[in-house]
Amino acid sequence: MTTATICPGTGRADLGKEEDAPHTSGDVGVMMLVVRKDTVGTLAATAGDYVPLIVDAEGKLWVRVDSDIEIGAVEIKNATTDDRATVDTSGQLYVTLNDIQHDDTDKLAVSAYGKATNAGDTPLLVDSDGHTQVDALTLPVGTAAMAASTPVTIASDDTLTSAIKTAVEKIDDMISGNEAQVDIVASLPAGEAHVGEVGSNGKLVELTLSLDTNAYADGDVLADTQELTSAVRVAAGSGYIMQVRVNDKDDQGQPFDIYILQTNVSIGTENAAVSITDANADEIIGRIPVYSSDYYDMGGCRVAYPTMDPILVEAAAGSTSIYIAGVSRGTGTYTASGITLMFGMERN
Repeated sequence: MTTATICPGTGRADLGKEEDAPHTSGDVGVMMLVVRKDTVGTLAATAGDYVPLIVDAEGKLWVRVDSDIEIGAVEIKNATTDDRATVDTSGQLYVTLNDIQHDDTDKLAVSAYGKATNAGDTPLLVDSDGHTQVDALTLPVGTAAMAASTPVTIASDDTLTSAIKTAVEKIDDMISGNEAQVDIVASLPAGEAHVGEVGSNGKLVELTLSLDTNAYADGDVLADTQELTSAVRVAAGSGYIMQVRVNDKDDQGQPFDIYILQTNVSIGTENAAVSITDANADEIIGRIPVYSSDYYDMGGCRVAYPTMDPILVEAAAGSTSIYIAGVSRGTGTYTASGITLMFGMERN
């Protein structure tokens, strides 16, 4: 028997269905089978063979896409409020959020369905530039009252906010009227830091020369190099010798030269001719001549104030001392400590 056509029927209990006919629960038909395959692989050995459709473990149909999909502009809509996000053709997502609220603890919250999630929630508003509008009176910012129009920046880090508050309180504590109060909690380095008015740093520094007790000749070393301590204020500091007082306790009244040196180098043997090396002579930074006419007879001694210009002195590294030597320009005879010198220093 030859059958030219078969009509399976199109009713609810028939295998066939009409085009665009609506689905009704309990409809009869032939189900198309697919195969679960969690990992895509070859299903047939030869091109052109029959193979089933395959799905993954979740029932999603495996589809191969050989090129980029041009999706154009896509709108993602909220089914309840029609608030939307838009993806443009370059893949950038633009979101219009019309229903963000803050909850009862003043934390921002987004309603999943465009509705308030807590009683009393109010919308978060933005202006035409996209700036968030904040009613300062509804936020617990400190204790000071704030106008509703006052711009407010709220720190998201409570630790940072607390640190700023503490710093401001410390600054406020140190201000009295228009002045800042300063407590000195440790001694200031001498001569390096000053508070208030600071006067000049003049100082008298005395030196007793160590002398030979035999008669001197003109040109002999009267006193070899000796240390003048605390001549300058700080290590490697500088200053000026403004004046010198000579006290000749042996009442000789003889002339001599005072030499100032930066370091402790010898000018020769006392009560012998001057003998100083070229290198050591580089340490001489000044000379003060004392003439016989400079002395004043005080009875049992003679005192001299030689005329001089200020002499700039500078101590060596790590030292506050300079050094003094004397050369005889007469024929005096002295006791071992018969001459004292008093230097008037102006220390920088």
